[in-house]
Amino acid sequence: MTEHELRETSIRAELAAARQAWAEKVLAMDVDGLMALYLPNATLKPTLSPEIRTTPEGIRAYFEGTPDHPGFAKKGWEGVEFSEPASVAVHDKVAIVVIKCHFTKDSSTTTADKTFVYVKQPTGWMIQTHHSSLEFTGSH
Repeated sequence: MTEHELRETSIRAELAAARQAWAEKVLAMDVDGLMALYLPNATLKPTLSPEIRTTPEGIRAYFEGTPDHPGFAKKGWEGVEFSEPASVAVHDKVAIVVIKCHFTKDSSTTTADKTFVYVKQPTGWMIQTHHSSLEFTGSH
């Protein structure tokens, strides 16, 4: 393997670990742990809310819940699995990953299409932007 290929393989493994950490925090209903994966100026376009979240407080409210919205991380998911990425683009200290995520609960699976923009920090890859939408299942 060339040095470039080794570096790319290493980065892909780091990004997979970042996704796995996100999945584990959702399964554990660990909102504080989830928040630690997002940069302070992160943006979240969530699956189950029309509101784009641009502050730590807004992102926390989506995961934790409010009187008007049950928290995503508090739904009691029984499984969270990512498929292989459809696309991974790395540019210096920024990585963009497009991927499907499968959430299971009560023998039912919900699939979301996700785009994560990660920024490399001294502590690892942190989420700068997280866009999520339900998988398209119909026809045009």
